[in-house]
Amino acid sequence: MSAKLKDKVAIVTGSGRGIGRSIAMALVAEGARLIINDINPDTAAATAKAISDVGGKAVAHTCDITDFEEARRLAQRAVDEFGTLDILVNNAGIVKYGMIWDLAENDFDSVVSVCLKGTFNCTHHASKIMKQNRSGRIISAASAAAQGRMMHSNYCAAKAGIIGFTKAVALDLGRFGITCNVYCPGAQTQLAPEEQRAKYFGSMLEAGLMTEEQYEHNLRALPSPDAVAPLVVYLCTDEASDITGQVFHIVGGKLGLYKESQSETIIKKEGFWSLEEIAREIPRTLLVDYQSPLKTQLPYTTKTNA
Repeated sequence: MSAKLKDKVAIVTGSGRGIGRSIAMALVAEGARLIINDINPDTAAATAKAISDVGGKAVAHTCDITDFEEARRLAQRAVDEFGTLDILVNNAGIVKYGMIWDLAENDFDSVVSVCLKGTFNCTHHASKIMKQNRSGRIISAASAAAQGRMMHSNYCAAKAGIIGFTKAVALDLGRFGITCNVYCPGAQTQLAPEEQRAKYFGSMLEAGLMTEEQYEHNLRALPSPDAVAPLVVYLCTDEASDITGQVFHIVGGKLGLYKESQSETIIKKEGFWSLEEIAREIPRTLLVDYQSPLKTQLPYTTKTNA
């Protein structure tokens, strides 16, 4: 233990198990004091006990982060127990699979509420404390699914929202010494029961979008959540004090940074574009290297009504 976070106070949402628990244990190993948040009181208490057993300091706090007032009390609990709040890890999330035509309204609302609104609620209340301290670290979990993924429209929308939200909040809070970053993990999680994941990956397999080997890997062979924790801890340290508004991806031994294109193809003409000109120039110029997923990935035939 190098004690890079000695006496820092952190909240990790969804830290009763999985990636959240691994992050909590890693923060404690660097000297942080923890508020363990989880919707399940038993798993929250278990993580807090595990921290206590290794000589760390942690308090379990069960609440529903989709509730604005409960999220306020969560942030206040850190101040009441340890005197301040230095770190917020927005890790909690859920996933519900379904094609857009099968997805129930509640399936969309619940995923967006936990992932995106929960991130807003906790960040809103934590930022008030950190702003007074003129320092802080906010790290939120997104996903490569933000780029789009079959049967994940609710989850993709929420995770893409977290990325945009974080980039905006990084600009809001940067002047107060508060950094805001995103991690997109690939690891064994408890977001969905194995039977749900098997159904999802089975659909991908049946659609020809996944091989048998990929099916087995995604269902059972993803890296340990412990692989994610060092990145999150690093983003909490003084060494990362000037890193903000960034989106990192970590899967086992693979570590990357998502970068938006710094240049974009722009074509100009005098006056406005006509329909005919747009129909000609988009395929020829803007989408010259584009390959439609309808032709290269999805095993469906486009049918036109006669």
